[in-house]
Amino acid sequence: MPLDVYPIRQAQPLLLERLNDPQALAAIFERDEISAVLEGYDSVLWLPDQARSHLPDWLLWVFARWRVVTPDAFPVSAEWETVDEWASAEELEARTALAAFDASEAQRLAKIKSQRLIFTHALENAALAGNDHRQLLKATGESLEMAVATALRALEFEVVDADALPENQGYKKEDLRVSDGKWVAIVEVKGYTKAGKSNDLQQVNKAAKTFARTTGRDADAIWLVVNSFREMDPAQRPLLIPDRPDEIATFAEDDHGLIIDTRDLFKLWQAVTTGALDASAARAHLRASIGRFGFVGADTATDLRPELSTEQAPG
Repeated sequence: MPLDVYPIRQAQPLLLERLNDPQALAAIFERDEISAVLEGYDSVLWLPDQARSHLPDWLLWVFARWRVVTPDAFPVSAEWETVDEWASAEELEARTALAAFDASEAQRLAKIKSQRLIFTHALENAALAGNDHRQLLKATGESLEMAVATALRALEFEVVDADALPENQGYKKEDLRVSDGKWVAIVEVKGYTKAGKSNDLQQVNKAAKTFARTTGRDADAIWLVVNSFREMDPAQRPLLIPDRPDEIATFAEDDHGLIIDTRDLFKLWQAVTTGALDASAARAHLRASIGRFGFVGADTATDLRPELSTEQAPG
């Protein structure tokens, strides 16, 4: 085994990986016979970190090896003086106490490891449920519609899939119909790998006209929920539809319209499910908002003045 650091030493592997081309896990490095004669005996024992638990055994082995060459440096008495057979009562008592401590510590660590395993399994199960929640940030199409509906139901809105409504057959309709008592919003849901599209505002307006024609009343609010740049880290995604402030303002003023980034809906959902925000406050925050919905944390929803967290329409 060539060594660049110590070219005058030869390596003798002591432990090897079980591979076709194994690497040494433990080895002893010693001068060759010629170098030993010219420069003196030299030996280095190399062990992996995992060998710490068996270090006394390794030391006994290597001391015996070194004793053959340098008996004065490693006298035989170094071993037998540590054997119980030739120990004093105080040594035996101390060794017994140390062994008992080590055994107790091993049991404690085993118990901690077992308890930690319970927590890791709980985290793995929670991660599966978390993946369902994160569909709000990753999905598109029907999967995204289902995720939006689940989030809104967690806020205790009544949510209906508009496809299931008989009056919508043959008409351009909204994706979801959301109600809170007599208050009704129609919801269009979009998912994109790139930016959201401003013409989605026109599309949801067509759905609003269908709603008015089939129900004989205007919706109280029109929501456009968008999961844009859905393949990106949510924390690094740009602002939703940043280049259409006038259109968003008109949408807000004329239709009590609201565009909702799924990131903000996710945070609102999380605040309610963790108990940081009451569901009624979350619903009130959404109902009062127009323009661009914003939610930073529970504190932004306790004061329902829209200008604090949304883009308010002029007028």
